[in-house]
Amino acid sequence: MNQNFEHLVIGGLQRSGTSLLRAILGSHSEISIYQWDLVLLTKFSKIYSDKVLNTNTRKELISDVINHSKQKAADTNLHENDFKHLINLESSSPDFFFEFYSNFLSLYLKKTKGSYVGLKTPENEFFAPIIYKNFPKTKFIQVIRNPLDIAVSLKRIKSDLWGGSVNYFSHIQKWKKSVERSKINSILYPNQYLTIKYEELISNPSEIVIKICKFLNVDFQEEMLNMKDHPGWKGSNSSFQNENKEYVFKTESINRYQDLLPEHIQSYYFYFLYENLKNFGYVSKQVKIPYIKVIHYNATCTINNIKERLMDIILRSKLYQPLKLIRRKYIRN
Repeated sequence: MNQNFEHLVIGGLQRSGTSLLRAILGSHSEISIYQWDLVLLTKFSKIYSDKVLNTNTRKELISDVINHSKQKAADTNLHENDFKHLINLESSSPDFFFEFYSNFLSLYLKKTKGSYVGLKTPENEFFAPIIYKNFPKTKFIQVIRNPLDIAVSLKRIKSDLWGGSVNYFSHIQKWKKSVERSKINSILYPNQYLTIKYEELISNPSEIVIKICKFLNVDFQEEMLNMKDHPGWKGSNSSFQNENKEYVFKTESINRYQDLLPEHIQSYYFYFLYENLKNFGYVSKQVKIPYIKVIHYNATCTINNIKERLMDIILRSKLYQPLKLIRRKYIRN
């Protein structure tokens, strides 16, 4: 495995502006960010990393990634034949997954443009330790946004597209973990880990993008602010805006929660995230909430932690492949 492999990773919670940042950086003539949110780190690393993979499991890894919906939907597709040289290796090691990972991104770069490749997927920040262990020269950018505005955006997108609702306590827990991971990663990987705020990017795009370019050691290009050269970008940072190809930054998305998020929901965020909100310069109020809601929140966090651990166990166990086949046969079809 090539530990000198250099690439960019973008992380941050869903609806935080990570896709906006991908479009900005992907419009640079020398930077190629993978088009969609391919779950190389957030899913496939759990299944396949730190394992010695035989020929069959190497094929399964490659097939899983190549046939993932995000890979198939990309303008530039990779194919299983592109990785024959990996399948036919005479020997393997626990590093094989990251051998494939670097090959995948390097090949995507070769088929697109530029000299610098990147991957953006929500929650990549939780996988910073494993990515730096394998690729110490990685540059990482995490986007943080006011969680109350994220909640508004999640509520709209889940209601309109997925027919679901937001579990606010789960979201509060995830946001808290994400910003705490930002602090830890910035300490562990100085000069290689950059945290930016969505609100600052929207309000002062030139200033923040120039700062990012300096962090990446690339020249700033005005085309980055037009965001026209990244495939799949719809043209606006706001999910409340119809696709219009205006390619503009809309500050209306800042503090939208004040009008659209019910006050009792706001109070939950202010109560459980008081210190975190204050540390990032967001409005932070000392409020009281019913004690039963505190119990509800703690129970939700405990259940979520158990679910995550069980899922990790399943993904890394021999149960994964049979369950995957069952899901494909009886659920997708």
